[in-house]
Amino acid sequence: MAKKLYLKTTIKASTEYLSLINKLTLDFLSLLKTENEEAKNISLAVDEALTNTIKHAYKYDDKKDVEIEYVYENDTLTIKIYHTGIPLSPDKLVFPDMKEYLKKYQKGGLGIMLMIKFMDSVEYGNENGKHFCKLVKKIS
Repeated sequence: MAKKLYLKTTIKASTEYLSLINKLTLDFLSLLKTENEEAKNISLAVDEALTNTIKHAYKYDDKKDVEIEYVYENDTLTIKIYHTGIPLSPDKLVFPDMKEYLKKYQKGGLGIMLMIKFMDSVEYGNENGKHFCKLVKKIS
């Protein structure tokens, strides 16, 4: 019988909760016996998606809620981050020129690139009146 796991939690849109969600993500991945480096990379992708939601969708309005849903089924982990703030327009994404970025040694601006690097897919959309970022990773 295939292993199925499900977990959903809601936090306030505050960066104070990032370390808690990091621990929760790592604990969920430990149930899947995910290798340590892969677990850290997935957790970083979740952290980046949450940070973007708090910063860009909600403009740091900690009166708003963010839902995080973890689903593991058929060797696939799907993590969805739901919000009702400003949606991301993927067509307006601009990825930095890495040579210029490194010359100026900027802070920030690489979150989505890291998410794409560490996950098998990153999608944005709307569902049941909420916006979401969906992170998918095959876990063997």
